[in-house]
Amino acid sequence: DEHRSIPDWSSIRTEHFQYVEYYDGSTVVFREYYDLVNDPDAVMQCSIDGATPRVCTSPARKASKV
Repeated sequence: DEHRSIPDWSSIRTEHFQYVEYYDGSTVVFREYYDLVNDPDAVMQCSIDGATPRVCTSPARKASKV
């Protein structure tokens, strides 16, 4: 649908990492995690297993379903 709205989101960014959550109401629907030291343009999304980030191997802009 071309009239979809951009979901609400929040992000925490440090010098080394960025973590992003997208919401549908109060429910997290997507999460993204980036290693900004090794990937300063956030091209590779890191996978998340529980609370522990893993090696960045997934292409960016493909948000992982929660």
